[in-house]
Amino acid sequence: MGKKTRAQLTAEKDARDAEDWAQRGKSLEDETAPTGTERTTRQRTQAARKSTEQMQRAETTSAARKSTEQVKRTETTSAARKSTEQGKRAGKSIATPTDEESEEGDEESEEEPAPAKKAKMTKGKGIAVERDKGKVPTPEELYDHLMNGMGWQATRFADLELLKALEIDSDMAELLGHLKMPKLLTMAYPTYKELTSQFLSTLEVTYHDSRHVRQGWGKIKFKIDGRVYYMNFRDIGTIMGFQDAEETTLPRCDGLPKKLWELITGINHRTGADKNSRIRHPTVRYLHRLLVHLFYPRKQHGNVTEEDLRLICPAISPYTTPGQLPLPSTDIYAKFGMVGFFVSRLEHYRDWAWTTGDKDPKIGIGGMITPLLQAQNINLRKGGVGPKLIDGAYLKIATYFSGMYQGSYVYHYGLEKGKLRYSSQTWT
Repeated sequence: MGKKTRAQLTAEKDARDAEDWAQRGKSLEDETAPTGTERTTRQRTQAARKSTEQMQRAETTSAARKSTEQVKRTETTSAARKSTEQGKRAGKSIATPTDEESEEGDEESEEEPAPAKKAKMTKGKGIAVERDKGKVPTPEELYDHLMNGMGWQATRFADLELLKALEIDSDMAELLGHLKMPKLLTMAYPTYKELTSQFLSTLEVTYHDSRHVRQGWGKIKFKIDGRVYYMNFRDIGTIMGFQDAEETTLPRCDGLPKKLWELITGINHRTGADKNSRIRHPTVRYLHRLLVHLFYPRKQHGNVTEEDLRLICPAISPYTTPGQLPLPSTDIYAKFGMVGFFVSRLEHYRDWAWTTGDKDPKIGIGGMITPLLQAQNINLRKGGVGPKLIDGAYLKIATYFSGMYQGSYVYHYGLEKGKLRYSSQTWT
């Protein structure tokens, strides 16, 4: 082998450097670099490679997320368009979310679930705040909601003068006597919103398992202007004219509402479709209206429910013959306490006021609370509303009667097949 020139040696060295660079990514001069420099170079190389890989993964992830979001938006838009088309076919107008709204909704669902909706209540002067209907409110929260978040209406009582004009006042007194609540005939009290709100928001009830000598079957506790008041069931019974007994719920008997409805109307019972105007006897029809206004003031007063029929049954049963009603041989109403039932209705409206989802809820039982406040010598102040009466103007609107003819009232009835069955002697 001949001696190589400097140019040849340089060319060979350059070739080896190029080959090594292609294989390992560094030149031959780097081989001779110190160990510390070599580690630093490797670290830099690894860091650069790692950074490159992270960027690639980030780009891949970003592209995948963007693709997923586009699919979601496409699905949402497609579902909304489909819902809109269905709404159009049904004759409804449905708002379709935009892409921006859909994207915002997706981002919210990815981060955390949307909070459960809470009902709005008012605080102070028209300032809307949220109320959690699932919680038990404090007396302060309930009082504020009763004062600012609920509508109020005067309680409707019997119009004794009209009943005399209709010549059914003695009939009403007789029926209410059978129900063991005779004072309802002459009772008529205004509603005091602020005092009633204090009463309901602080009301606590204790039911006794056995009859207490002084208290009867229970007691209540409430606050007015910061002062605590106590009333027992015996006293409430005396004030309201109600019977105090063990049971607070209306008795049940298989087939009783059905048979009673057929007896007082002459037509078949249809749950949810029975109307007050179908009741044939004017006194029984007026009695039903009165009880509904006093104990169920938020329901549709023209409807007759099975609970309504169980409530008025003791007023009708004394005038029936054996077998007309499916009642057992024992008196199932003997242990029914009207005081306990009345107090349970107060509890119902206290709780309902907080949990109701009605758009325009109204409290209408305030007139039944006023005599309790009055018995405790509580200053009723000014600003009472009502009372209202079930008078002639109301009854005409309620299709109780159609007007007068030759000095007599003309009753209005809902008839089936053009037949009218009416007997003032049998109450049915």
